[in-house]
Amino acid sequence: MTMNMKNWLRAGAALLACVFGLMAFYAFQKAEVKSETELEFLTWYYTGDPTERMDPAKYTLVDTNQSLCGYDNKEICSILAPNNGFDVPDFTAQVPGTDKTVGEQINLAIADPNALVTNTTVNSLRALIP
Repeated sequence: MTMNMKNWLRAGAALLACVFGLMAFYAFQKAEVKSETELEFLTWYYTGDPTERMDPAKYTLVDTNQSLCGYDNKEICSILAPNNGFDVPDFTAQVPGTDKTVGEQINLAIADPNALVTNTTVNSLRALIP
């Protein structure tokens, strides 16, 4: 009789562990989805030259070019991206409504150096600043 009781206790403990494991997994998944949807996308202004477009440190929240956006299509002027926590844009963040990251969207915009384009992330272009 004690052997049968031990088997029931083991089965009950295993079932309880599975239930708590599933609850923890579900809670983690829900928290992860919530954090992705709560990202605040900010306007970042590009301050580098054409060779530095993929360097997050070359973007600032302050418009140092005095709003020269929109006058020519030779250089990135501003992008939309969340802050990575170190006051630079997070190029690895998923862009809502797309299957691309911020960095992938920038690469798409600059794919043809002679014809830059805007997209969900690169929201304005400007002239080259000497």
